[in-house]
Amino acid sequence: MRSPLLFILAVAAASCAQESVPESGDALVEKSARAAAGAPEFDAIIDNAVAEGFAGQLVIMRGGRVIYDRAAGSADLAGNVPVTPETLFQISSMVKFFTAVMTLKAVEEGRLNLDDSAEKLFSGTALASRDFTLRDILDHHTGMRSTYAAEKQFDGEKAIEAIAAANKVNPKDGAFHYSNDAYDALGAALERIYGKPYEEIFREKIAAPAGLSHFAFWGDAVWDDPHLRAQPLTPTPAELKSRNYGMIGSAGVLIAAADLVQLRKALNDGKIIGPEMLAELNEPRGKISIGDVLYGAFLVETPMGSAMSARGAEDWGDNSYLNFYPECDAIIAVATSRGPAESTGKPLFRNQIIKAVEEKLAPECSARK
Repeated sequence: MRSPLLFILAVAAASCAQESVPESGDALVEKSARAAAGAPEFDAIIDNAVAEGFAGQLVIMRGGRVIYDRAAGSADLAGNVPVTPETLFQISSMVKFFTAVMTLKAVEEGRLNLDDSAEKLFSGTALASRDFTLRDILDHHTGMRSTYAAEKQFDGEKAIEAIAAANKVNPKDGAFHYSNDAYDALGAALERIYGKPYEEIFREKIAAPAGLSHFAFWGDAVWDDPHLRAQPLTPTPAELKSRNYGMIGSAGVLIAAADLVQLRKALNDGKIIGPEMLAELNEPRGKISIGDVLYGAFLVETPMGSAMSARGAEDWGDNSYLNFYPECDAIIAVATSRGPAESTGKPLFRNQIIKAVEEKLAPECSARK
């Protein structure tokens, strides 16, 4: 079972390994950037991480241009298959950020209102009697926790009922409670609203306008092929590999780091949601230990100034960051499948790498101010 601590620190596509969406004419991740020689200071960070067991991708964008894009290490545990820019990584709880964006798109389209009650969102289910709003789901104030009750559910309605039953003893109390269950229920609610699978909503509302081309969904047949998905330190539990509602809305996307950067840039450029909803997405919602709460993400302080940080981590080794630094006009994405294991006592590779990159870029950011 996955640890809630890692998260705090943190059907349709089964026949294809990854999506193939035509790039827009102004594709953000330039082919020339991928072919260009890496900057030595960033190469050293990745080389040191690889020596410690890192396998993953690092992409850095400054001023709307990719300045570094590197895939390194082995996608398989035997060391025979190299990680490529197209290798997919499970990004775990970062998917909550995607779900939040999709929800704000539904608000923008008039399908939802941020003040919609549980009764309206989950009519006809046991969750309808709960005292929370859509806004409470987005900023983790429903009272619900991370029980993973929906992991064994393959039907959206049954998933909602399972989540309600598991959270009977968790009423709304006005406090922040990080909740996979709330976002799992929200994923099911989006399917109700749009009348189509979560995956299709993601393709239409995020992937298409952002021009994403390297991603897949939970339940796709890519798990054990390192040519498609980087293999984690320990195998993904077999009972979780099927499409289930304990993953879809909170952790169910696999993606390449370059697509993560492209997605954030498209958001900033207004290609996915308009300025009103983008401001709603970026608005701090109250402080917790690691920073301010955002919808599906956090606002944290870094050597490069404030960062809007979407993040994910799994017990079996996958961990990732997608950070946007407004003061520096920079976006950084890190994705890996290799932990390190919690038993080593070492920081996750996402933390090691992002910290080192931020320290390298900080002087340039200060000069920019």
